[in-house]
Amino acid sequence: MKIRRLQEDDLPNIAGLVYRIMGTKDAKRAVVDIKETLSEKEESPFKFEDLFVVEIGGSIVAAGGVWALKHDPDVARLDWFMVDKQHQRKGLGTMLLKKIEEFLGKKGVRLIMAETSSRSTYRAAVNFWEKNGFREMAKIPNYWEDGSACLYFIKRLKHQKL
Repeated sequence: MKIRRLQEDDLPNIAGLVYRIMGTKDAKRAVVDIKETLSEKEESPFKFEDLFVVEIGGSIVAAGGVWALKHDPDVARLDWFMVDKQHQRKGLGTMLLKKIEEFLGKKGVRLIMAETSSRSTYRAAVNFWEKNGFREMAKIPNYWEDGSACLYFIKRLKHQKL
């Protein structure tokens, strides 16, 4: 098992991971977001600062990225943070999050934000964020297409600037 930065050839594997977890619509959206991140263009505020993957035996089983640091260097926004269902509850998400927190700590980030749905099928995500020191800070009712609320979680990072 290794945690590494996303590479361009990972795109089909990431799309497959998103598809297995969230379905076709989100997989298409992930491909667009990640292609933009891999492009040389700098103009988008939604470009990932970095995206990390967890690889086991040549397969990507987890991924997570942060964006918008150029616009607000104190706050990191997590996106496309996911672990394949067959690899959940094995500590991979926590290891990936620690790697991302280490990366963000070196950049001086003070706060991490994550969002998820209030839908019952996302209860594992809510539990994950809470278990890893995040607190629910906001809830926007009837946000997602299915009528569920958008839940925002935050975590303050403790680090020393170098």
